[in-house]
Amino acid sequence: MPVFPRWIAATLAVCSGLLLPLAFAPTHWWILAIVTLALLYALLQGVTTRQAVWLGALFGLGYFGIGVHWVYFSLHLFGAAIVPLAALLTLVFVLVMAVFPALCCGVWARWRLPASPVLNAVFFAALWTMSELLRGKVMDGFPWILVGYSQTSGPMGDLAPIMGVYGIGFLVVLVATLLVAMMIGNWRQRAISATTVVVVAMASALSAHLSFSSPVGEPLAVRMVQANIAQEMKFSPERLRTAITQYTSMTQQPGLENINLVVWPETAIPTYFDRVES
Repeated sequence: MPVFPRWIAATLAVCSGLLLPLAFAPTHWWILAIVTLALLYALLQGVTTRQAVWLGALFGLGYFGIGVHWVYFSLHLFGAAIVPLAALLTLVFVLVMAVFPALCCGVWARWRLPASPVLNAVFFAALWTMSELLRGKVMDGFPWILVGYSQTSGPMGDLAPIMGVYGIGFLVVLVATLLVAMMIGNWRQRAISATTVVVVAMASALSAHLSFSSPVGEPLAVRMVQANIAQEMKFSPERLRTAITQYTSMTQQPGLENINLVVWPETAIPTYFDRVES
């Protein structure tokens, strides 16, 4: 596989990272998770460790720059941070998140095996999964937009009861890297890569027809209540009593006689339990 000029490789790395968030809700273009990660992996072929770290960082910059851009609005609109400060803090946060794919790519480039496309593909998928696990633990963790979540509307999503989000993420990256291995390996390595991809596809298709749970007892009648209070007003002390009254009245409205459970949003009462009158 040809090594791209640095500026082309850098541009492709950023663009592939920018496209990856489109694999998640609300667009649900799950195939982009495989395509973008395959492109990143293809760019890593034949580069040095330092170049791999740089490409991984650029990919992460695009990936998290779009994927967690909402942090800016949380800081500015609801945290009352001024625009420059909110933008700076968001940028710092994105840069910190980009460290994880950068480390993944760097470690892979440093320890990859010569002339072993299949093993290198598995190695990269394992490193990516470990980086996501690390991202979910360091500094209390930030397990946001894990690659596995991109498959909630994709075929691999049916494997969730068996493998969980990290297992699905491993398979997504594995399929992406094996697609590249099919282009750079010999006939035997291509056959192994193709067979593995087919097995993953068949397992995904089969899991869609399996049932992993069964109902117990009678079904519950549930009603969900949403007062639709604006975020900038939700945490106002002056609005607290009004919000409680509104949620209480909506919960007690006629037609709830046969309801077993009423669900409120997590911040319906934005204060401590002992500060709310019974």
